[in-house]
Amino acid sequence: MESLKPSVYNYKVVLSDGNTLWFNFFTLSLMVLDSMDASLAQDILNLPNKSWSGGRPVQIKKSFKNNGFLINTPVSEIDYIKQEYFQQRRIPKNLNLTILPSLACNFRCIYCYEKHETQSMSPEVEAALLKMITNRLPEKGRLFVTWFGGEPLLQIDTIERLSSAFNKICAEKNGKYSAQIITNGFLFNRKNAERLHKNNVNKAQITLDGPKHIHDKRRPGTNGGKTFDKIISNLRESSKIIPVSLRINIDETNRKYIPELLDLLSSDGLAKN
Repeated sequence: MESLKPSVYNYKVVLSDGNTLWFNFFTLSLMVLDSMDASLAQDILNLPNKSWSGGRPVQIKKSFKNNGFLINTPVSEIDYIKQEYFQQRRIPKNLNLTILPSLACNFRCIYCYEKHETQSMSPEVEAALLKMITNRLPEKGRLFVTWFGGEPLLQIDTIERLSSAFNKICAEKNGKYSAQIITNGFLFNRKNAERLHKNNVNKAQITLDGPKHIHDKRRPGTNGGKTFDKIISNLRESSKIIPVSLRINIDETNRKYIPELLDLLSSDGLAKN
């Protein structure tokens, strides 16, 4: 008989409208349940091995299992994470780097702790970076880069230039280069997405902190301008070129608006991308 237990990475937020948001930090799964289902869901997590009857309890339990909120009792998520961590550290052919082509940013998020410096990567730093990669990447090695910032797309020319050099180094070593980018999405238009895709960037992460009236207050441009509509417009095109994952910074001021954001993305056809 199957034995289940709740994941230790489950997190629940009760919203002001009575809905409940469930998030699992291990699988990155998100579920939003109404007030009736929320109580039932908690009962299922408290009694995961009970033989539940009826359509809705069975559906919720199945969703919890499929999305990692309920796991098999013998499974240790912490041991799995430790194993993955040390296994990756033992693989000498992997070289994972986070590169900031610029410290500048075109947003002034209300919770940002950065000093908004304008410094970009110098030719000397580029040369030192390429030398380090050449020395450290082994034969048939895998180079994986996360482009970060600041706002990395302010220096997309640098990303292209370095990516070309990375591809050359990897080709000489019979290796492989791939990358992802973490961007606020304002410059993530179709043209830039195509440029990134041609340079081995195959994943992107952008941030939306709620529907338009909430996001624009929390994540304005440098001049206080609105940013939500531009990001959504970009996503409609760019998510067809590069898969996009969504980051949401949640606190007491915006958490009740998250279901509205998710509904908007779903109705716009963006949730599936």
